[in-house]
Amino acid sequence: MNYLLSNLDKVREVVLSQPFGLITDIDGTIAELAPTAEAVRVDSGCARQLKSLVSRLPIVAAISGRLAKVARNIVGVDGIVYYGNHGLERWSEGKVEIKPSAQDYVAKTTEVIRELSPLLLPLGVVFEDKGAGLVFHYRALPNREEVMGIILKELTALPIYFILKQSFINFLKNIWKPTIIFVYQKKFEKSLS
Repeated sequence: MNYLLSNLDKVREVVLSQPFGLITDIDGTIAELAPTAEAVRVDSGCARQLKSLVSRLPIVAAISGRLAKVARNIVGVDGIVYYGNHGLERWSEGKVEIKPSAQDYVAKTTEVIRELSPLLLPLGVVFEDKGAGLVFHYRALPNREEVMGIILKELTALPIYFILKQSFINFLKNIWKPTIIFVYQKKFEKSLS
């Protein structure tokens, strides 16, 4: 498999041969995967190339599941448009905008954290508040399978929220271990259309 970071000369040649925009993912694409979010870094050569493209292309954008401001801090190149929280946030010209359709979920996320903190924080679960969504991190816990079961049980017991269908929860359990991403059903359905 060819990796972007191993082929920057080829990428540069292609990009400079045609006037088009560049939109890239961050984790695992322009930044190596790391054990913690704080350890993620964009290769300095890649950052230089991105910076050189800002004035040459109609758009240079970076997309991440992280918050837009975190994506901006990881890449650190001015002039790039940063999309965070899987496209629900946009950082451009020094400010973050949350999609209007996601605004309703910000308060709901806060309420979920308030309701589940007394049970999950003592177990060692770390909440990552993404405004219109929430991630539960429990990868460092020795009893992570048990904790995952507790998180899923508590999520499905919340009566006032749209909870993902059981089949998608099973997908999350199998694919994204040991992290559970709690996405409101309406947001998920939008992403499929």
